[in-house]
Amino acid sequence: MVDQTSQFYAILTNVGAAKQANADALGIPWKITQMGVGDANGTDPTPNATQTSLINEWRRAPLNQLKVDDKNSAVIVAEQVIPAEVGGRWIREIALYDADGDMVAVANCAPTYKPLLSQGSGRTQVVRMNLIVSSASNVQLKIDPAVVLATREWVTEELARQDFKHSVLAATTAPIALSGLQTVDGVALTAGARVLVKDQIAAKDNGLYLVATGNWGRSRDADNDAKVTAGLLVLVERGVINGDSAWQLISDGAVTPGVSAQYYEMAFGRSGVTAGTYRSVSVDKYGRVVAATNPSTVAGYGLTDVYTKAEISGLLLSKAAIESPVFAGRPSAITAPRNDVSQRLATTEFVKEAGINFPSTTAFLPVGGTLTAEHIGKMTYMSGEGLWNGTAFLPSSGIPPGSIFCIGIGSGAGTVTIRKPAGQGGYIAVGASQRDSITLTYDDIPIMLICHSDLTYYVLSGGISNTADFFASKGSTGWAKRPNGILEQWGYRYFETPITTIAIDTLFPIAFPNACLNLVITAGVTIDDYDYHPTYRLSRQEVSHSRPSRTGFMGQLFVDNHPGNSRHIFWRAIGH
Repeated sequence: MVDQTSQFYAILTNVGAAKQANADALGIPWKITQMGVGDANGTDPTPNATQTSLINEWRRAPLNQLKVDDKNSAVIVAEQVIPAEVGGRWIREIALYDADGDMVAVANCAPTYKPLLSQGSGRTQVVRMNLIVSSASNVQLKIDPAVVLATREWVTEELARQDFKHSVLAATTAPIALSGLQTVDGVALTAGARVLVKDQIAAKDNGLYLVATGNWGRSRDADNDAKVTAGLLVLVERGVINGDSAWQLISDGAVTPGVSAQYYEMAFGRSGVTAGTYRSVSVDKYGRVVAATNPSTVAGYGLTDVYTKAEISGLLLSKAAIESPVFAGRPSAITAPRNDVSQRLATTEFVKEAGINFPSTTAFLPVGGTLTAEHIGKMTYMSGEGLWNGTAFLPSSGIPPGSIFCIGIGSGAGTVTIRKPAGQGGYIAVGASQRDSITLTYDDIPIMLICHSDLTYYVLSGGISNTADFFASKGSTGWAKRPNGILEQWGYRYFETPITTIAIDTLFPIAFPNACLNLVITAGVTIDDYDYHPTYRLSRQEVSHSRPSRTGFMGQLFVDNHPGNSRHIFWRAIGH
């Protein structure tokens, strides 16, 4: 008789233990396929490993489910569903059979009566056996779906494994705290509501959740890797942004909730673009319109190979007007800006302004001033008081290459030095010589300077006799400089003393910078009419001198006869 001391358990039969050992050793599947139930002829049975059959089996049918227990991997759970129309008997003993028909496990249970539907108390009966095995790795379920009935739990679990999940009330739009009642996407959440969490900082925390007043838990249909698989799809019911949309899990491979990252993308739904007609749209990788505009400019359409209105207007400004040039009568055209170097037509006015043909107009520049673009192509005179040793400057910028200045000195005597910009590079080229300045005198003809660059000018023509390279002292004793660096000096000396030996030591007017290369000295009588007195032609004198230095020379004049006549010498020295 069954009472509170009765024990109920399941064991492998000897045949079952042997078959499991064989399956484990060979690594072959062990197929448990059927469950049998019996009434033990009204007795209280005790499982025995030697059994090969039940005491009184009244039903044998395929298993509904055979699985490993969720909490203990050493336990397998076998399940059978007895429909409502089968019964009218007691259940006291249970057996499992493999694909070979051998009884591999036996169990007893508390007596339970399975009524028939015709008895007025019909029910579907679920019979389970929990069996401890040494290893469940080789246990294989074999079910005939045509005859097996499913329990509600089994159906629920199978539905939970489907990729298409029950809808959620709302979906997040940003990271949230996974606890407490709150508002998500404009939806006030209540306890038990389903929410798609997809925007957490740690993507492993994303997934389907049930709202709670405390910490949220994952929903039962998405709480393990069997239920969360790539391609999972869920609909969103409400929300300002995500309402009436569907979201898909795009994470590849196995996904373990709380461990693996879960990334969701919208499969369909609102893209943020309102209904309407648009001239320009942007689509995502799925071909959905995610942005739309009605641009009114070329830039708005993103076109880069067409001219804008502003660019066309700028181009038209560089074109001649319809009435220009005029070919009737005397042909004429609009004069291009001064110093224009494009392929426009050059009118006579442009030619004059460019300095190729100087106009009749003149310009004036006071001493100390700086030439500007206004002086290009004009006859420019230096004017003003105090011209002596005055200075004018060439411009340092703003002068196009090829521009010509024509410069002269106006009224009054004196010299004006034309200098390059102070403290900057560049030079004034006189032939092969590069100089910082050139000097004009009032009696020089005007000079022409052409701009090679902003700081470089070339002398084309004109009077430059008084530049530093051509300075000279034009007395009876004097000197003259040449642009190539040669310095020539000369002198005259007169002697009245009636002696026969005269010292003629002489200092040069200026010292040669480097050396005196040559010296010539001649001596004679100091008379213009050489035939005035017969003694002049009979007078003899000779000169002896030292090697010249940079500063002068030493020497003597010897008078051979007629010492009463005065004598003089001429000397000329060349150096650098």
